[in-house]
Parts: sequence; C-alpha cells; structure tokens
Amino acid sequence: MIRQIIVWTLVGLLCLTGIASAMSSANYAINWNVIGGGGGGGSSSLYKIQATFGLLAGFSSSTNYRLQGGFWQMMNTPSDTTPPASIRDLHNTTYAGSYINWSWTDPTDSDFSHVLVYIDSVPKPNVSKGTRSYNATGLTANADHTISTRTVDTSGNVNMTWVNQTRRTALSSDTTPPASIRDLHNTTYAGSYINWSWTDPTDSDFSHVLVYIDSVPKPNVPKGTRYYNATGLTANADHTISTRTVDTSGNVNMTWVNQTRRTAPSLATSLVMASPNGGETFYLGATLPISWTYTGSPGTMVNIEVLKGAGTMATIPGVPIGSGGSGRYNVTIPSSTPLGGDYWVRVTSTSNPTYTDTSDGSFTISGPTITITVPNGDETFYLGNTLPMSWTYNGNPGTTVNIVVLKGSAPLKTLSGIPLGSGGSGSFSVTIPSSSPMGNDYQIRVTSTSYPTCTDTSDGFFTIAADSTSSITVIRPNGGENWVQGSDQTFRWTYTGAPGSTVNIAILKGTSTLATIPGVAIGSGGAGEFGLKIPYTIPVGNDYQIKVTSTSNPAYTDTSNSSFSISPAITVVSPNGGETYPTGTPLIMNWTYSGTPGTAVNIDVMKGGATLKTLPGIPLGSGGSGSFSVTIPSTTPLGSDYQIRVTSSSYPACTDMSNGLFTISSG
Repeated sequence: MIRQIIVWTLVGLLCLTGIASAMSSANYAINWNVIGGGGGGGSSSLYKIQATFGLLAGFSSSTNYRLQGGFWQMMNTPSDTTPPASIRDLHNTTYAGSYINWSWTDPTDSDFSHVLVYIDSVPKPNVSKGTRSYNATGLTANADHTISTRTVDTSGNVNMTWVNQTRRTALSSDTTPPASIRDLHNTTYAGSYINWSWTDPTDSDFSHVLVYIDSVPKPNVPKGTRYYNATGLTANADHTISTRTVDTSGNVNMTWVNQTRRTAPSLATSLVMASPNGGETFYLGATLPISWTYTGSPGTMVNIEVLKGAGTMATIPGVPIGSGGSGRYNVTIPSSTPLGGDYWVRVTSTSNPTYTDTSDGSFTISGPTITITVPNGDETFYLGNTLPMSWTYNGNPGTTVNIVVLKGSAPLKTLSGIPLGSGGSGSFSVTIPSSSPMGNDYQIRVTSTSYPTCTDTSDGFFTIAADSTSSITVIRPNGGENWVQGSDQTFRWTYTGAPGSTVNIAILKGTSTLATIPGVAIGSGGAGEFGLKIPYTIPVGNDYQIKVTSTSNPAYTDTSNSSFSISPAITVVSPNGGETYPTGTPLIMNWTYSGTPGTAVNIDVMKGGATLKTLPGIPLGSGGSGSFSVTIPSTTPLGSDYQIRVTSSSYPACTDMSNGLFTISSG
C-alpha cells in the first residue's frame, strides 16, 4: 500500500501539466501529464512507471519497483557529431627511474583539437594538437605505469576509444633526495607581486624546485633559476611560498622550506611625468623621449601634448599607457620646430582626464650643435705625425663639415667636405707636414657645410713641435775654432731617432746665410760629417757659425753653439805695429801665406785708414813667405798712423793688415 501511495502521489504532480502518455501492467494502468515528449521509464515485476521529463536525472529501485525521473532541458543538436580518429604509433622514448616520455602521431582530422591524457587513471593536462608527446614525471621506479588517451575535436566530440600503453620504469639506484634550498627571501615590496629568491642545493643531480603559492602548485623552477615571481596577489595580505626540491631521479625532499610575506597596500591612482621634466636640451632632427609613471588604474591610453609657452604645439592621441607602472613614447623633433627654452609635455588619461601631469619645468629645443673634443687645448702634436681631430654633434647638422686649422687667429689650412660622422660623433686625421710652422698657438674650427652657424672652435691652444725622440746636434765647428782660408776642414754632427736621410748645411756669417750646401747625407750610426776646403773667396771674420737642418723635417736642426773664425791665408809679418821708418830709408814688407792664394799680391800703404799708395802685382813669394821693399820718398807725409795691407790679386777676400800702427819720420 505504501508503494501505491508513492506512485499515485507522483502521478498527481505530473498531471498538473496535461496528459502526455500512459502505461499499464497486470496490476496498474497510469496516465499523467508532462511538458513535452520524450524521457525514460522503469519497471519491476510488480510496477511499471514512465515519465517524459526530457532527460534522465536519477532513479531508485528495489526488487519490487523502479522509479525514474528527470527534468526538461532544451538541447541544441550540434552540426558536427563525428569525433576525430584516435592517435597512432603510441610509444615510449625513454627508460628512466622517475619518468616516461610517450610520443605518438596525431590524427589527420582537420578539426582535431587535443588529446585527453591519463597516467595511471589520473587525468593530466590536455596535450594540444601538434605537441605529440607527454612526459610523465614523478613516477615510482621499477613499476608499471599506464598512459590512456582519447582524442577531442574543436566541436567537443570525444572519441570514446581508448588508446593505451603500459611501460615499466627503470630500477632506480638513487633513492636519496637532494638537499633543500637555502636563504629563501623576498626581494620586493609591492602590492600585487612578491619575488622570492634562494640558493639552490649543491647536489650534482639536483633538478628543480616544486613551488606552491598559498598552497596552490605553480610551475617547477629549474636548477639555476633560483627565484620565483608570484604575481596577481592580493594587496596588503600575507602570502606563503612553499618549496620542495627534486633530483634527476625524481627523488623528492619531503622537507618543506616556506616563507610568509605581506604585500604592500594598494596605491592610489596617479599619472606622473618622468621625462622631460625640466632643464633638458633636445635638438632639431633628434629624438624627444617622453616617459611617465603611473599607479593604480588610470586607464589604458593617454594623450600627449607638447606645449610651448601657453600654447599647444602638437597632440599625440591614444598612446598606450605602458605596463608595470611606466610608459614611454619617442618622437623625432621636426626641423621646422621653433627653437626655444619654454617647452613642456603634458600626459593625460584618455578615459579619465583628472589623471594628468605636466613637466615640472621647461626644457629647451635647440638647433643642431657641433662640439670639438680633440684637439681642445694643451695637447702637443709632432711634425710628420698624425693630427687627430674629433667632434660630437647633436640634432641634424647636415652630412659634411669644413675643418679649418688656425695658427694664432689666422687660417693656416682648410679641409673641405669632411663627412660629419654617425651616431653623434665624427673624426678625421691628417699627417702634419714637416714644413708646418711650429708653435703653441694652434686651434681647429669645425663648421657644418649646411648650417654655417653650427660651428665650434677648440677651447684652448695646442702645440705643433718637433718630435723629441729625433734630433740633430752640431759638433764641429761649435765655437772658438780658427780656420784659415784654403785649409781642409770637416763639419760634424750627431743625430737621434729618424730626422730624415739628408741635411742642408748653411754657413752663417753674423745673421746672414753666406752659403748653403744642400742634400748632404745625414750619415749613419747616429753621426754625420762633410769635408771641404775653406774657399779663398770667403770673407775673413770671427762671426761664423754653421746650421745643419733635416731636408724632410726642418724642425730637426741645430746651429753652432758660438762663433768660429775664418782667418786669411796671407798674414802680414812686418811692419806689424810699433816700428819707425825715416824717409829715404827702405820700407821692408814681409808676409806669410798658406796654400795657393794666387801668384801675386797687391800692397796698400795706408795712413789713418786711407790708402796712400798701392803697389800692384807684387810676386806672392815662395815656400810660404814673400817680401817686398821700397825706399820711402822724402815727400812722404810724416806720421805715426801707418799700416800696410797685403791682398791676393786673385782672391780679394784673402787679405791681411798690419796689426798695429807704425811711424814714418823725418830722414
């Protein structure tokens, strides 16, 4: 009777919606109303009940009855009901103690999506189309393990055919887990993330760290990484990292190493200009870097305004705000941009204009500039060596420059059309000609060929000098020597370094160059010499020097330290001063000579510096001496201011005079 009450109660509820079906048995026939057709039914040896609820939801039964029920559910019949084919060629590719790597061939169905994977009946992450492998780790060594697979297409159709394989792991000889990590500590204090770092264990077979954040497993951290950045955390809350270590054999150190740290409170929403923020200088044609920081959620896009004075020069709309609390945007400054020192940048959220900020101070937009870096003052460069020149530039000064080498304030040399350079710097070098004047008043000036106002000059003076490692030094004559006309003499000098292969020898008398002997070989082994006969034509004097100069680099030169003398080849012996000769008596005149200063001499009798009488064509003499005698006429003026001068009639420079005065008296 109880069973009948249950059935009839259920029937009464169903009849509220109208008659939809009927049923009968040997003992009962029941009709009831339902919402629609379909459903299911149940029976026993005594009762049979059917219901059209739409979807079977559950049942209860005994040996005498079975009751089923369900609920109505709208269903969309999919257009694709065909599942993909199964995977093929399932096979293992490893033999290890703690893992098995299985590979296979995907089905060729165009709508194939992924493979359902179970390891020892435990579901694992789906394997996407194209991956074609699964590495089962953390397995028990020396044990059978089974992979089970089904395929699924993009419509969700599941191929109900299992493709399975069972393989055995290797017998592991290593059962010792690695040591735990050490020095676990956080390196950040932020609202939404914590970065934890540690020191890996030193075990040679250490493989990776198992990481859990607030008890939720995270991706393994491989050996050598030594940190984990937990993101998406709740601000101002405690968060715990838990770790265990695993070796290459799959041994897990069961000791937890944990740490709990608190995230920072949430920051208020803000948008702040970082650059340019005042005091900077940017150049036409160069990049204007714009950057900002933000906190909270000021939106995803910003508008950037470039301001000059009180006006807006340009607006750049819809720039992405950035990521991680900062953003940036670069623009090239057009060459037509007005110059000035009253520029600002303003950044404003496109979704909430209350989030905005402007540069704290003004910045400058300047025309292109060139700045000399070398030579810029106090450097020394040597004749015959390289003069390096370099400069930096900002903006776009054009493609070429002119370089002027200045000595004092005057241009000495102009180098035209030199390439500007690249990446903000340029350079050029020349060999300093050996003929360049030496001095410490040199500068260079570099000027853009496109913008003549874009120019710069060395800040200070540099020096051009002779290289101190090379030199020439006169040895002989070097002062005090007395060389006679017609005598054989030798000029000598020493040298160091490499002053060149030849020299010029200048013979100086006083401040004048009397003669130059060009292209004389410099010598060898650091010494050189040149021999010559002193000409009879060379004037007598005591103010002689020689100057030896390199022909390839005039900076290498030297002059006798002091003067030497050239003496005449003829020397008056008598009268030579202090003698007295009466009128009417012989005036005997004697001289000596060296070499061959001709065959005859002229004798001048001088009174008070004036020539009173000349006796021409007197034989020179022989054996190095000569003499001539005359009777002093009675008409000769008396006096104590007489001298004689004996001069070669062939070489007028070969001459000598009485050293002192003699007297002619009354006879």
